[in-house]
Amino acid sequence: MTHPFQTDPAKRDEYLLKLYNERYSITQAHQKICEMIKDGKMPEDDQSTESRIAGATEERPRKRKRTSPRDDPDAKKVRKSENEETGRDQPSTSSSLGQARTPSSSDNRRKAKRRCSQRSEEMDTDVKKLKKSSEASGTSEGAPTAISDDWKDDVVFSDDYNKNYIPDPLPVDDPEDPIQITVVENFFKMTADLELDAIVLNGSKTVSKLEDVLKLFHIRRISAEHCSICEKYTLRMKAIRWITGYENFKIQITNDLSTVEITYKNVSNGTVVKCGNENQEVFIEGWYAEQLAATDLVFLFLTENLRLDLLAYDIEAYDEVRGELFPEIVVLEDIYIHLENEKNSHSIDVENYEFTFTRQGKFMEPYDDERVHHFGPLIIFLNPESLKTIKLKLWDDSKVISQDVYKETLATLLETDRLSYGYYDFIETDQWRAPNVVDIQEGDFHKDWKSFYHFQLIKCVSLSVKDVKKLVETYKQHVPKRGSIIKVQAENPLPFEAIRASISGLGEFDDPRNQNMFKFESNYNNQEITLQFKELEINVIEAPEIERTARRPSETPPEVQELRDAVIAINFS
Repeated sequence: MTHPFQTDPAKRDEYLLKLYNERYSITQAHQKICEMIKDGKMPEDDQSTESRIAGATEERPRKRKRTSPRDDPDAKKVRKSENEETGRDQPSTSSSLGQARTPSSSDNRRKAKRRCSQRSEEMDTDVKKLKKSSEASGTSEGAPTAISDDWKDDVVFSDDYNKNYIPDPLPVDDPEDPIQITVVENFFKMTADLELDAIVLNGSKTVSKLEDVLKLFHIRRISAEHCSICEKYTLRMKAIRWITGYENFKIQITNDLSTVEITYKNVSNGTVVKCGNENQEVFIEGWYAEQLAATDLVFLFLTENLRLDLLAYDIEAYDEVRGELFPEIVVLEDIYIHLENEKNSHSIDVENYEFTFTRQGKFMEPYDDERVHHFGPLIIFLNPESLKTIKLKLWDDSKVISQDVYKETLATLLETDRLSYGYYDFIETDQWRAPNVVDIQEGDFHKDWKSFYHFQLIKCVSLSVKDVKKLVETYKQHVPKRGSIIKVQAENPLPFEAIRASISGLGEFDDPRNQNMFKFESNYNNQEITLQFKELEINVIEAPEIERTARRPSETPPEVQELRDAVIAINFS
């Protein structure tokens, strides 16, 4: 007996439109309509959305048996994608990074880093030599990875790190299917084209409404061609904020009127995505949340004429349910990998850049000496000509471990300066040298003044006596800008009398008219520098005028560039 979907194209298309609006993929929609026909069901009997999400809400297991689908003949039933016709890179579900990753993949990658410890020690020696010199002078392609753990079906997770998100190739038409997948594919592509026409009226390539921006995330998953089309639009966005969480990741997009949020959550066999303020949840099979969120973020970066007031990489607040766990900041490596593919042709125009650091490598065994470096590698993708302000924040890790252990460990780290971020994180690039303002939003944040002296305005939560003494010592070696200011917050005034006693041996408070004026000689032609201390700020009144330039990547000496590349390779191996 034939089903109405087989005899009445109008009813079939009406149901396919329902699935499209519920944000099914082509493969999922094909499976669903075939099931409906085989079971003799009609749309009024369908519980598609509820059953689809309900079957994907359990958290993904931490440990899984990994097998290869090479032995599965159905896994080989993959047709050539239209990528070959459009000239785009053909995606693969495996990459040079190896097997598909689980939430515990950060452990695996950190183990890989420790295997590079000998190389890292050699590089540390080279870095020290380089810093001294600087101060003196001024896929292998393979089969997809299947994952199984007593599930009803093995799910093949994508581990593709090619240019941006590209939908997985569709299976070939099967004569035994009641509806061919090509029928579903053609309908979805046609519907996506109509939806695009409605979004960009009169042929305009500008998308102003945030609800329309959210629609593009689904449209670009239809085909490689639609991926390319969506990147050609101009999206009216003022700010993008990335939030790293515990097995979930968020992207917040803001324009002049409102803010929308996209949430990505790992589930047993894929990712559940929730867009905007609606309750609709979309299930994306075979993609980890960190992969999907990273590629969606980079998609926003690749759109035309993007100019942001703010770009922020943030971390969600501590969750007591998670105990001694840090949020999974390893996802920033996925973002880096995708941006690396675009570095020669694309940079991001941002005025204000925010970045939240974490000290998880300092507190968590067995990685107590391991540092997580993401700031330096990610900032190089910004356009230095547009960058005005950098804000640095430190994630509150005080509740991750017991208070006694935390206080003892933190005191040791502060005493030995092991919280410094130094060379690896603040690489001397145009992106770091160009802004006039740095805003340090954490009192415990280590002030490596050698990396900060060039800013016109340095905002801090507070300054200790030790901080100020190191500031003066640094200014002797590295000349600050005349007129530059270091500010602290109103609730943390400078302890001037203690500061005066600490730095008196480095210079003189000899102006009888103003006892807050401090003069000392710099090592730059023995010229004098004058600092004025106020309750909430330190002003550089006098300083030698020197030429300040930052080498662009093309001007970087080969030996320095080789070292930097090696640093990045270790951090993102």
